[in-house]
This record gives sequence, C-alpha cells and structure tokens, in this order.
Amino acid sequence: MSNDEGPSQNSIAAQARQITLQVGERRFVTTRETLISESSFFASLLSGRWDNALADGSYFIDADPTLFEHILRYLRRRVLPIFYDIDKGHDHALYLALLEEARYFQIVRLQEWLEEKRYLYALTVECSVEEVEGTPCPTTLSTDTGVEYYPRWGTKKVYVCPRGVYAHRGQPGACIKQCMKAQGDADAVYYEEPVLRVLVVKKRTVFDMQACVTGRFEMDNESESLSENETEIKTEIETHKYPKEGSHWCPELYGWYDTDEEVEQNNINDDIISLIEDNC
Repeated sequence: MSNDEGPSQNSIAAQARQITLQVGERRFVTTRETLISESSFFASLLSGRWDNALADGSYFIDADPTLFEHILRYLRRRVLPIFYDIDKGHDHALYLALLEEARYFQIVRLQEWLEEKRYLYALTVECSVEEVEGTPCPTTLSTDTGVEYYPRWGTKKVYVCPRGVYAHRGQPGACIKQCMKAQGDADAVYYEEPVLRVLVVKKRTVFDMQACVTGRFEMDNESESLSENETEIKTEIETHKYPKEGSHWCPELYGWYDTDEEVEQNNINDDIISLIEDNC
C-alpha cells in the first residue's frame, strides 16, 4: 500500500490524543495526557462522560489566557513557577492570580506551592557590607549580584612629621632620629582632614532550582496507581450505569440490574458505590 492512500495508524492516534482548548479569545493545542497528568478538572472534562466539546472538537475554557499560559507550562513540564525580578522582588499579585487558577483547575501540587509560599525559599539573598575609604575600585560582578554604594564625608586625623617631610605624612613609624630630635618633648602633631567613606553593600541572589522540581515524579507514581484503580471502577460503572431491556434500577447500589438475584449476589465495594454516586 502506498503512503498517500491514507493517514497511518500512528497519525490517527496522535490526532486523537491532541486537544485544542479555546481559552478566552486564544487557542491552545496540547495533548490529553498533558492536561490530565495533575489536573482533576481536565481529567473530569476529558473523561468522555459528557459531550461538552464544541462543533470543531475544541473545548471552551472560561479563563484568562495569559494566566492559562502558566498553567499549561506547568502541566507540560511540572516545573513550579517563580516570578522574581532582581530590582522589584517577587510578583505577589501574579502569584495570587495563579493560585486561584490552580484551585479552579484542581492542580494540588501547584496550589500548595502557591498557598504555602514555598517560592520564597527557592530564592535567597546573601548580603555583605564593607566600608572603604575613598572611591571604590571598579570590579566585575556576575549578573546575580547587585551592588549599592552609600557615600558620606567624614574626617580623620593625619600625623604630621616634625620636620615637615611629606613622605612621613600619616606614618609616625617612618620618622627617623632627626625627626624625633626636631620634635623634642612636644606632643605629636595631627591634623584633621576631610575623607570620603563609602559603604558598599553587595546582594547576591541564590536560586535553588531543585526546589522547583522536587516531587514532580512522585505525582507520576500516584497517577499510575490511581489510573489502575479508576479503570476497575469505571468498568463497574459502565456495566451498571445504563439500563438494559428488562432491567430495573437499584437505588441502594446505584445501578441497573437484570434480576433481584444479581442485586443480592453482587459484591460491589464501597469505593465503586461512592464513585457511582458521583457519576451516575
């Protein structure tokens, strides 16, 4: 068979997994696996229990598309977000807005990250303070380090050589016997002169990247465990959800059954009954 006779099975399967979302006035294209990986909202929306797709097969989501960018970015790679500017600090307004979206889409890990403000601990600031005399020497710094200068004028006492030797100025130990003889019994002479002192404050931002990815693979293990359990429960739901000819509704077990004996003999567990209550 030639390749141009029709789409391959892999191509058809890929199209089936592809999901288009109409979020506000923008469209987002992703996959079902991405959306349901951590979002209970999308797991329910795309469960197939409701026919809620638009005519073109897309799904309408009433949300802010700008905020949804962050939601989808998280679901794709599960890297927890940090909105930080070295000059302005954390963008708390954006954190709050995204928290409401995380609650709406029922993304537990992202919600806890924002509610507990764990992003504050993913970034730390190391500070150092030093006072230098005169103009600070130029230096090269990395982009994660900021420097602030606080200059002030002061005075200092400067030693004056008794013989007026300029090379001895400010250095009493440099004076020799002739200087001491010239000084005699008089006290050492000091002059006060103005001096520029600069307080140099360095701030280095340290980013703990590991904090943003810790725990993301644990969600995979939980999802796999839940998927196996939900598959069994869903089978039971599908078996008893829709009526067959001659069957009757059993309110105690929330299902359609063919005979009274089937009602008495079935051994549906509490988890299945609870899920049937929510979905039937």
